[in-house]
Formats: sequence, C-alpha cells, structure tokens
Amino acid sequence: MKVYTDLQNRTKMYTLPEWGFTKLSSMGVDVVTEYDDDVKVYWGDLLTKKDVKNLPNLEWIHFPCVGVNRAMIPEVRYKGITVTNSPNVFTKSVSSMVLSYILYFSKGLNFVNKLRIENNLTRESFDDYMVHLKQLDEITCLIVGMGNIGNMLKTKLQSLGITVVEISRKNSDDLTNLVMDVDFVVNTLPLTTQTNSIFDKKVFGKMKNNSYFINVGRGQTVVEEDLIEALKNKTILGCALDVFNIEPLPKESELWNMDNVLITPHIANTSKNYWYTQIELFISNLNRFRTSNTLLNIVNLNKGY
Repeated sequence: MKVYTDLQNRTKMYTLPEWGFTKLSSMGVDVVTEYDDDVKVYWGDLLTKKDVKNLPNLEWIHFPCVGVNRAMIPEVRYKGITVTNSPNVFTKSVSSMVLSYILYFSKGLNFVNKLRIENNLTRESFDDYMVHLKQLDEITCLIVGMGNIGNMLKTKLQSLGITVVEISRKNSDDLTNLVMDVDFVVNTLPLTTQTNSIFDKKVFGKMKNNSYFINVGRGQTVVEEDLIEALKNKTILGCALDVFNIEPLPKESELWNMDNVLITPHIANTSKNYWYTQIELFISNLNRFRTSNTLLNIVNLNKGY
C-alpha cells in the first residue's frame, strides 16, 4: 500500500522521522513523496488542487493537525474523499502555551521585558506598571471555541482559581457582548466561513482597555489591521499571537515593533512527543482504512471541522 506525504524536508515538527518510515514499511506501507496512481492516502497539511489532480485514486486525506481549511476545495468534495484530522495531538501543548501567556501578562513580564530593552529595569521603574498586575483568582478569561483545546484549557485555568467564561463556535454571535467584562480573550477557533475575520474592530472596541487578546486558533479569524489599530490606540493592553494571516509573519509587519505584543512563531502545538502520538493515531486509522472500518476524527467538510 502506498501513502503520499508532504511531511518531508521541513521543520522537525513537520518532517516524518526516519523511524516512522521504518515502522510503516514493516507494516507493508510504502510512504512516498512523489505522485503515484497507486496512492490512496494523503498524509500532510500542504494539500493543493494539484495534489488531488495528480493522485487520481485518492480516498483519504489525513491532516497531522487540527485545521483542515486546505481540504475545503471542490476537488475534495466532488470526489467524496474522506478527511480526518488530529484534534487530540496538540491539546496538552496548546493549552499549556495559553496558560504561559496568561501567566506572562498577569505577572507583568511584558513590562519587565519593555524596561529591560529600554535599559531601565529597576524596582522603581516597575512601579508604574504595578496597577496592571493580577493574582490568578482575580482573572476572568473568555475562551472562544470549546473544542478539545478549549475544554482542557478551561480545566487548567479553573484549577488555578481563574474564572472562565466560554463560548462555542456555534454561539459566536454573542462574542461582542462577552468580551466586555473579561481580562483575557483566548481564540481557539478553527477557520470556517463563520469564523473568518470574526475578531475585528467591533470586537476589540468592546474589550476592556486593560485586557489582553490571545490567538492560538487561526490567523485568518482576526482582522490584523484592526488588531494593530486597537494596540496602537491602547484600546486593549496587549496580545499574544502564535498564528497570523501570513506565516511566517512578514518582516514589515508593525506587530514586530510593538512592545505590548508577544509573538511566537506558530509553536504552541510543539511537543517532543508529537511524532509518537501522531504516528500512533495514523497507524490506528490506517488499520481501520485497510479493513473498511469507520475512521477516527472524520471532518465534516460542510462545517469545516
């Protein structure tokens, strides 16, 4: 059996390790990186119309991540190709990253970094920022998107005494009302027609001027120009961004030079155990595929998740 993959010659997170090839080979699976008419399975996250066209017998596409917006194309729908994703693989790592962002801001480490850059890091200079510090049990956090990541994050935050307000993607129309009274707004939403550009100037304008926005969902769910304007005008106090409209974030982006912005390069999902978990999931689904059983984590292409 042949499986096509784009998980090759990329970062460690997105390059199938050699032991993975070996393990699959021992199961009679030939993992290829060139188009082949015998390929029935696509394993990767860089899917294009060209891939679907050049893999004429494709039956199943497996994403090693949560987002599947690249599969939302007519070519996949018309052929009736089954699409699966990996919603549980990143749950621990992404929720932990969000927690680290919240701790960073609540203890004023953003201001520490600012003063350090200004070569003015003293206890006296930090006095000006004391008003922005919060104990964990004083924090209210809105989680937007209650999937696996949102639910695990909720559990972690509540265990620390943080008050959690939640909103599912289905009820996102209530977003502008819910952001008004919280200290942190955390976006874990997938990219769909409903969530595209959902965080705009209307939403940011309703947030408290001492609140923070965190995005570990999808960059395209945010109108980046509106976010930049809100940061410039001190409409919100700051933000932590792991995803962007264009990745990697262009060097000319104004976000780079803002001292109230914490930027990470789409690494919230990283974990040293990632490939063990991912390959275990893929093999489990591969065995189901071979025996014509229902696959795990099938994506509803009409909903986008």
